[in-house]
Amino acid sequence: MNAPPCRLPKFTLLTAVTLSLGSTSLCGQEFTWSQSSAPIAHWQSVASSLNGSNLVAVVPYGGIYTSTNSGVSWRSANAPASYSWQSVASSSDGTNLVAVVFSGRIYTSTNAGNTWTPTSAPTTDWQSVASSADGSRLVAAVYDGHIYTSTNSGVTWTPASSLSDLARPDLRISRFTNNLQS
Repeated sequence: MNAPPCRLPKFTLLTAVTLSLGSTSLCGQEFTWSQSSAPIAHWQSVASSLNGSNLVAVVPYGGIYTSTNSGVSWRSANAPASYSWQSVASSSDGTNLVAVVFSGRIYTSTNAGNTWTPTSAPTTDWQSVASSADGSRLVAAVYDGHIYTSTNSGVTWTPASSLSDLARPDLRISRFTNNLQS
């Protein structure tokens, strides 16, 4: 049986946290990895805008970092470095961001990571977060298995009472992109 053809979208962005640099072949296309100016750290999560220019990444007990030039240079965001940052997600334009803290809160940014605001979500062991393309619909997972959703850019959060809550057409998680599809 033949494998299905390998098709990459017209625009493909690869973002990786890797231990070695060099080139990689994917679907017959060659990609070259190069070291950025990001500090060497234990990176936990990274998210990208649709065009790949705006990036955001988190380091547990190291803070949040943003890039506006596809990762060529990075700056430390105005967020507490003493928190155990676990996951970050981005809207398709890279303006609306959301990040979660293990044994902490959920934070949002509406200005590409320049400022971060704690949300009304409870303090708990947040593990992962995803965002819709416009950043209005968010879903966050707790380490113990609970899931919370927001339909207003993180202003309010509602615990999902069952998995059927996540099957709603307006809250669909893509298994390939860590983004919430709207």
